[in-house]
Amino acid sequence: MTDLPEPFTDLSHDVEGLPGFMLNTQKIISSELLALSTGDAFKAAVVLWCRAWNQKPAGSLPNDDAILAGFSGTGSKWPKVKEMALRGFVLCSDGRLYNKTLCDDVRRAALAKAERHERTRAATEARIAKRSESASRSNVTKSHRRDETRQEEEKVGSGSAIDDACVVATIEPKPSKGTRISRDFQPDQSCQKVAKDLHFTQSLWDSCLAEFLDYWVGVPGARGTKLDWQATFRNQLRKYPQLKGFLNGKSRSDPSGVQEALDELRRENQGSDDNSQHLRDP
Repeated sequence: MTDLPEPFTDLSHDVEGLPGFMLNTQKIISSELLALSTGDAFKAAVVLWCRAWNQKPAGSLPNDDAILAGFSGTGSKWPKVKEMALRGFVLCSDGRLYNKTLCDDVRRAALAKAERHERTRAATEARIAKRSESASRSNVTKSHRRDETRQEEEKVGSGSAIDDACVVATIEPKPSKGTRISRDFQPDQSCQKVAKDLHFTQSLWDSCLAEFLDYWVGVPGARGTKLDWQATFRNQLRKYPQLKGFLNGKSRSDPSGVQEALDELRRENQGSDDNSQHLRDP
């Protein structure tokens, strides 16, 4: 078979999944096949083109009469229609029959498919790269914000007992209507600064926060809602130094003094609120 031509297509010409070939109606109408063939022969030729499109390599057929009789659907009539049905097919060096016109279409379709896959791959990689870049920028921004928050915490007063005991709350937009306080409420940096400016001890801070939460968690209805709980707590902190000169005149390490201050705060506010409201808003 050394004198036979090389195959017109090979396995690299992938048309799997493509619906079919381009049928050149002008060529069909003016072809010798249409002019010379019987109805059975023309039908067999068209069916074999379709079979060849789905073969590997695409555009070829096995050189086997039994198989071709089955492929064409002619059965015992195959010998009579064979010559006309295989018109345009050429035996090549690999022992298979190739239709040059059909193979031209195979190569065109395979190239278009490969180019489409390459565009899809490039677009997918670009989307992944864009998402990765966006995530990277977001992480850098978050890291920068964390650094700024940490620096602000250090400015407020690094190493104080209040700073160590209090979890600094993230500053969030103020709500448009009042909310109830949560048991896990934590004062923010502004509250810490007020306490530091007033020279709060750790014990006084703890007592003030516990008293604040115990009261407001138990207040029923709309009276138990506030627009800004941080501001409400800052106001509570400012009341403490005024009680019996506790912070300025008495020992700051006296536990009994802490309890005395709390008792005085309770008595003072009970007298000004029929419902015993002893913590007031700013």
